[in-house]
Amino acid sequence: KLPGLCHAMIVRSRVASGRIRRIDASAASVVPGVVRVLTYEDISEFALPIPIRVGAIEGLERYLQRPLAQDSVRYVGEPLAVVIAADRYIAEDASDLVEVEIDESEPVVSISDALTDRILVHPDSGTNIASHHVARRGRCDVGEGAPEQREDLREAAHVDRLEVSVQSAHDVAVANQELSVRG
Repeated sequence: KLPGLCHAMIVRSRVASGRIRRIDASAASVVPGVVRVLTYEDISEFALPIPIRVGAIEGLERYLQRPLAQDSVRYVGEPLAVVIAADRYIAEDASDLVEVEIDESEPVVSISDALTDRILVHPDSGTNIASHHVARRGRCDVGEGAPEQREDLREAAHVDRLEVSVQSAHDVAVANQELSVRG
């Protein structure tokens, strides 16, 4: 065990879509061994959007996620709060005491729903379509007629689904031993 080592537990959304009405961490905060419970309000001054790993992609900045949900949740498992405690078990137990109230709304659950823009995952963006790319390989000018009428393209593969899996780290040691958050 490293001196001053703390453990963190992420409190995650249990609903797919909705407005955050309230996050009450007061019960978790008074558990012996809890160092701090952080919500978006605690980190708002420096909670920059998480950049895309491969580098900035023009137009996608409006879809970037912050470290903790601010006003709404957009998927099951979206981080809402962080419980920091003296050990893993205290952090886990205290995270169960964080009370979260979310006014649920209808989620987008399929590609066809997303394409209608009837429900917007990111309302400020005005659309669910983050980007449109056309990839070509080989000689695309070969053949007569519109693509939808060409026999050789009828069986072409189309990507219309993307699955993202959330991986979680169980153990991470951080060298900085001082946690300084205003509030």
